[in-house]
Amino acid sequence: MVAEAPSFKTIAEEFVTFCPEETVLIAHNNDAFDKLFMEQEFKRAGVEFPSYRFIDTLKWSRKYRSDLPRHTLQSLREIYGFASNQAHRALDDVIILHQVFSAMIDDLPMEKILELLARPQILSKMPFGKHQGKMLADIPKDYVGWLAASGAFDKSENHELRDNFQKLGLL
Repeated sequence: MVAEAPSFKTIAEEFVTFCPEETVLIAHNNDAFDKLFMEQEFKRAGVEFPSYRFIDTLKWSRKYRSDLPRHTLQSLREIYGFASNQAHRALDDVIILHQVFSAMIDDLPMEKILELLARPQILSKMPFGKHQGKMLADIPKDYVGWLAASGAFDKSENHELRDNFQKLGLL
């Protein structure tokens, strides 16, 4: 799909003009993927990475909709009742992202969303896996050890979970 597209280096300045520094960029899982990808592309292009502010809808969903069974973009699309599309196609994902994000935040202003995301999360229940929904203190120590050994805590979105297990003495 991008074989004939120009390189990022070719359009980097145009991108910065289109998305100036005060732009808030929104993506699903951007803390662990999109933001890192963009930083690398700007570096390769030799262009300074703007001081963008980011909203990660995966982080938002896990933090403020911990009642949901799954937090993938397509799961959220189904939960909020939006029509199916061709997942993992740029435009289709952007359309679903906009619909899901709008539904999740309702009428909150952008500054309030950024403020809420910056607050530390008080995680008391396991957010995923076979022990999802259980109190962290009730998770078997061997399972926590397995998570650590498997690299689950290396993902930025799981650092708070790791920290809470450490506070509980389970890690």
